[in-house]
Amino acid sequence: MVLLQGIALLQKIYKDIGLRPLTDIDLWVLPEKRGVFDTLMTQLGYQRDPLYPNTFKKGMTIVDINSHILWADRIRSRRHLLAKSQRVLYDNIKILNFEGEPAGGLDDLDQVLYLSLHAFKHCAGRLVWLVDIKHLITGWQASNWKALFDRAGELGQVSIICYMLYLMRHLFNLKPPADIQATVAGRSLAWLERVTLQKRLNGRPLPDWAPLLLLTSGKSLMTRVYFVFETLFPRPPVLRQIFSATPDFKTWQL
Repeated sequence: MVLLQGIALLQKIYKDIGLRPLTDIDLWVLPEKRGVFDTLMTQLGYQRDPLYPNTFKKGMTIVDINSHILWADRIRSRRHLLAKSQRVLYDNIKILNFEGEPAGGLDDLDQVLYLSLHAFKHCAGRLVWLVDIKHLITGWQASNWKALFDRAGELGQVSIICYMLYLMRHLFNLKPPADIQATVAGRSLAWLERVTLQKRLNGRPLPDWAPLLLLTSGKSLMTRVYFVFETLFPRPPVLRQIFSATPDFKTWQL
């Protein structure tokens, strides 16, 4: 089990749970361990949401469990956004001390990559997602930045890091060391990318279509087409979730 997003940052950044608002708890469990973990959740008194099988609830507590770190449980084409298998990230996790108990957590470099992808997946709609990243990278040395770009290159995510740095620079005046800025300058943003990111700088979330552009930057034509098509025309189980108010509709009506 690996802690993701806000719950994973409490010990490292915020220390006090009251300093970081949480709407749910996000966990990453590999597919081969998912059955056992789901059974454990049931034994602990959590109930599976009938519409969202990855969501478990117990009182006011909501737990989202993902078998793929980029949420390919719902949109399968997301697994192709990484240049390598998610196992590469899993093999690099660190053991955290969470409330006196051991739990998995992403390595710092992978954490920044993941949080950047998560923010752009949701159109950077919440400022706290960007603040999380700011806290992680503030005070980094040139060696940390080089390692981040090396890791991003390995996973095919250099563009995402450049987008994130664009927002960090304009929102928080946070810049990497000069030699790293030269690396970023070498990957200048296209006009449409700048116009899209400018929406967030103006205090608004990115357009709904922004993830289709930003998450697939630098990917092959096949990957981009597959991702865009499945996002716009998801599978019937996902359509059932989207149109939950019409449970009697047949598949063709969705």
